[in-house]
Amino acid sequence: MKKILFLAAVFTVLFASLGHAETVKIGGKTLNYNLPDGYVLATGGKYAQVLALMRQGQPKDIHIFTMFVPKDVDEAAESDLSSMDRYVTLCYSRQLQNRDCSTQDFSELKAAIIKQQGKLNDGELASQANQALKKVGGGQFRVGSVKSLGTFGDSKTSISFMALVTMSVPAPNGGSEPMEMGLVSTQLLAESKILTVNQYRLIRSPEDLTELRQESGKVIAGLGFKQGGASRSSFKNGSSSIWTYMWKAFLGAVIGGVLGGLGMFVWNRTKGKTNGADGQADKPGTAKEIRAQVFDNLKGLFGKKKG
Repeated sequence: MKKILFLAAVFTVLFASLGHAETVKIGGKTLNYNLPDGYVLATGGKYAQVLALMRQGQPKDIHIFTMFVPKDVDEAAESDLSSMDRYVTLCYSRQLQNRDCSTQDFSELKAAIIKQQGKLNDGELASQANQALKKVGGGQFRVGSVKSLGTFGDSKTSISFMALVTMSVPAPNGGSEPMEMGLVSTQLLAESKILTVNQYRLIRSPEDLTELRQESGKVIAGLGFKQGGASRSSFKNGSSSIWTYMWKAFLGAVIGGVLGGLGMFVWNRTKGKTNGADGQADKPGTAKEIRAQVFDNLKGLFGKKKG
């Protein structure tokens, strides 16, 4: 009887984990991974416009292929998407997707990350982020500063860096409101492909930063990507392409934090106006349609009242 109960428990766990299995195809190679325990997918329905907005603001080379949120955030978002104060995006480089990366290549990438930490604080990254945000949001929101909090979790196949992004978002009264977003960006070498895992958390207290760092390791472990590099490198241009990618990854991570925060706020304030006749959220649409919809929403939300 005990053996039967034990086997039943094993199969229950097995099928539960299979139910959370996901795949992504990068450069013709299919990678398997899992949703971390306690998280749910956030790509459709109420999240569609948020994700579409984030994708629109990314550098052309960076593709966000999925997003997920903690279950408690998802439950709270049923009535108020502005409570989506924690979320995770997974990305890859279109430029590098057909390249097989060796552990030696990845060591160069790690060196680039460590070397560029100082540049995060000199205003250049914030300036470039604001240029991209102006194209998407018409200058309605901007990055104030990006403060590097250093790197951690260095291994042969992964490295993480942490940053605090301060930003200003338009307030309903026509002014602006300060916000702080914590970011942990992890570069992961999975079956010779380079992936970026960006984890975000709205910062309300110093404890939030501590919890973000602690949670980041659990998320990476929960994803369960098979880590490892190619026996041979297929980088024809040496390390130059890695350095270029790394800066774009930094830029995309910062922009994702700003647009994710704004996107959920816009959705929450306009959810009664953007649903289709069937009561379901409209499909994201083309890039032009997304920009037009966002601009309309921003005008309605943040346009200064005439006296």
